[in-house]
Amino acid sequence: KFMNKNTLPSIYRIHPEPDEEEMHDFADFIFNCKGKRINPFDKNNLQAFLNEIYDHPESYMINLMLLKSLKKAVYSAAQAPHFALALEHYTHFTSPIRRYPDLVVHRLLDMFFSGELNSKKAKMQWNEMISGWANHCSVTEKRAEEAEREIIKLKLLRYLEEQTDKEMKGVITGIQEYGLFVQLEDILLDGLIHIRTLTDDFYQLDKKRISLIGTRRGRTFSFGDEVTVKITKIDLLKREVDFVLV
Repeated sequence: KFMNKNTLPSIYRIHPEPDEEEMHDFADFIFNCKGKRINPFDKNNLQAFLNEIYDHPESYMINLMLLKSLKKAVYSAAQAPHFALALEHYTHFTSPIRRYPDLVVHRLLDMFFSGELNSKKAKMQWNEMISGWANHCSVTEKRAEEAEREIIKLKLLRYLEEQTDKEMKGVITGIQEYGLFVQLEDILLDGLIHIRTLTDDFYQLDKKRISLIGTRRGRTFSFGDEVTVKITKIDLLKREVDFVLV
């Protein structure tokens, strides 16, 4: 607020409003898997629903699905609101040793209080540079997050190579024609139970109910169901793990 009021150059952290279609898809997903109608554009209603399911096995994946439905926060030289935090003015300020945008904000404030930003020319020069820096920081942030996810997954898979005989609890987090995606409860790693390993019945996908349903015995696998699995294959190169239902 201070930097905006004083028309200082700055790097803002902005979060655009979500696309209506994405949020409607999320609401449909919640209705299909939980049988509950929510208003995805009412933040209070959305938060109440998340609080309601916080201790459910599938809560982590529902929160993740919501995050995927929202647009990604980015750095910007132009001030704009932060949707998720419901703030008109927001920037990163607390970690100058870790994040470059924070350091820029600190430098600008130092220059303002020392009088170095008094001239229009100085402000104009900073404004010209800061837009490119903000875009660059958004790109490198995304790249760093992707690298972090990859290395964590690789370390988890290497750990699991010694756990192939162990039975593990998991939650169904995705359902496709070819099988079930299961996330292990202890380490939050996803793997696939291929449909060819479900030999007790012939299963078909019910997209509306987000379920695999046996055509003869009627056994159903749905989003959020808890299952017990064992590892059958680990592919370090593809960062993939296959499970079989116990």
